[in-house]
Amino acid sequence: MDLKFLFMVTLLCGSTMSVLTLSNQYDFISLGPGNERLFTEDQYEFHWSKWLSQYNRSYGYQEMRQRREVFKTNLDYITAHNRYSDSSYKLGMNQFGDMTHSEWSSIYLGYKPHKSHGKTYPNKNTVHLLRNTITPASVDWRKKGAVTPVKNQGQCGSCWSFSATGSMEGVHFIKSGKLVSLSEQQLVDCSSTEGDHGCFGGLMDDAFEYVINNHGIDTEGDYGYTARTGSCNTQKQKKHAVTFSSYSDVPTNDE
Repeated sequence: MDLKFLFMVTLLCGSTMSVLTLSNQYDFISLGPGNERLFTEDQYEFHWSKWLSQYNRSYGYQEMRQRREVFKTNLDYITAHNRYSDSSYKLGMNQFGDMTHSEWSSIYLGYKPHKSHGKTYPNKNTVHLLRNTITPASVDWRKKGAVTPVKNQGQCGSCWSFSATGSMEGVHFIKSGKLVSLSEQQLVDCSSTEGDHGCFGGLMDDAFEYVINNHGIDTEGDYGYTARTGSCNTQKQKKHAVTFSSYSDVPTNDE
């Protein structure tokens, strides 16, 4: 099936959060004007030990002390947000609880916009904005069946590939009524000619160009994800579960 699609995806990708259930036997310590810690040291030790066991982590003595302090800061941040924020969402602890934001970003945020403005994208179309059109305030595509279950990029800076497949999966569903999970690994392994760099980062437009130039993309089930940059599987590259003919980038904040 030959499709045209718009690019509307989130750039910050990573693993889904697993919600932390705080023990009822502990009471929160109030967050004071000096940003005091939210738990006692015994409470931190309880949650730290539980987290170490859950994610099977071990460190040397010095790193253990450093990671524990990072964990305490992250736990405070999560707890304060959930207690005091008016946001519509909640935060939760996950396997990244011992990492600072800069550490996490350096590993997992692989979006790399091109520094050169001279590169051309022959398959990109201009977005035509609709005027005097009545549209709903919001659309939950999950409820319509256009979104696959949450995926995990692992320790690989491949968020750009998940952004690309998410866009393609959604538009394919809208066009055909069929939700097909597409192969991020194929993009990681095979789209270097178009400018992507596997686990070291890439760009969604380059991924789209690759899929169009390749006349399609394989499924995730057939060309499975490994969270490593590998050699392109040329046989699976020839399998075209979905095809596209062009794409467009929606202007930022104009979805």
